[in-house]
Amino acid sequence: MELLIVADDLTGALDTALPFVREGISTRVTADRTLAAVPLADDVQVLVVDAETRHLPSEQAGHSVAKIVKCAKRLGVRRYMKKTDSALRGNVASELGAMLEASGGKRLCFFPAYPEMGRTTRDGVHFIDGVPLAESAFGRDLLNPVKTSAVAGLFAGMEGISVQNVSAGTAPFPAGKTREILVFDAETAEELRSGYLNWAAGEETAVLAGCAGLAGVMAELWQGPKCAGVVQPVQAKGLLVLCGSLNPVTQRQLAYAAANGFCRLRLPLPEQGGLEAPECQGFLREFERACRENGRVIVDTRGSGAEALPLGEGPEWSVRIPKLFGELFVRWTAWRLDQAAFITGGDTLLGCVHAAGGAIQPVRELFPGVPLNLLETGKGTAPVISKSGGFGAETLLEEIGRIL
Repeated sequence: MELLIVADDLTGALDTALPFVREGISTRVTADRTLAAVPLADDVQVLVVDAETRHLPSEQAGHSVAKIVKCAKRLGVRRYMKKTDSALRGNVASELGAMLEASGGKRLCFFPAYPEMGRTTRDGVHFIDGVPLAESAFGRDLLNPVKTSAVAGLFAGMEGISVQNVSAGTAPFPAGKTREILVFDAETAEELRSGYLNWAAGEETAVLAGCAGLAGVMAELWQGPKCAGVVQPVQAKGLLVLCGSLNPVTQRQLAYAAANGFCRLRLPLPEQGGLEAPECQGFLREFERACRENGRVIVDTRGSGAEALPLGEGPEWSVRIPKLFGELFVRWTAWRLDQAAFITGGDTLLGCVHAAGGAIQPVRELFPGVPLNLLETGKGTAPVISKSGGFGAETLLEEIGRIL
């Protein structure tokens, strides 16, 4: 195994694995943080681990990442990448610091930009479609608002590690005596590519961080073994959309799809228990009828009404809602309707994967940042399209519905 990638949620893990799969590089995705149950065949080059740390306290998230890195280090891994959210949500500072320390490295090269998706970094400031990060919709995120646009600001108060911005085109310089994190500017795909090529591509031992944009560059410049990829066709007669994201971009996508033939339903929240509750039975009948008759169905926490479901006083709803989506997903797979599922939001996807009790493997990319995966369930293999919230054209769901 040449490369360990640690992501903080499942959609991020799949996004990051996909460029390597596309290049024919043997890649595995797992949620096993001990790596004990991971079938690491001799040909596996890249292992992507979903650490599920997005919503953990900072210190706990760092400990989780450190444990994964130490397990991989015992297996002989010498190249590490911490997958970060393209909008810098989550425990970026503690997780990067933990990876650097656990790996034994002196320098971590951080490439936060993803120019093809409108994420750019200039003079150490991160932008979303030209808007400083903290002033974008991600600065108002209900669960994980980002308070600073300066990448170095995320590391304020961190001890024992220095943080330095590196402008595009800067020539490499030796690492210092103490641990350091270098934050690289990139406003174009070529600047991202040249930054990685000049600073990290040739290093046998490297500690890196970045989003799926960096993963794409690393896969493109991969020097290890490759095999011919097999393109698997999508075979689906309809599309079920399960959405736990309240991001405005995602909500516009849902509204557009509902105005263009999708049936949109609101996920019920029973006072106790799951979807077996009496108050959920009407919804379940309507849901099954829509799946069988319409074939293009959205279930989200807002539905066609104006008010979203409450997130609750504390973490309750953030735990319950993914479980309810997972229960609904399992019911849907039991009908064997030859449909595909489109699941947006890492928590929602993980709830479905856990409920199905199977493994998920990326197959290919339908649109930028939108992979097609195969999920093993008790009823066979289900095609599952996954996407993080917060990006894509408002026509995305309608376009996916058409190609199916």
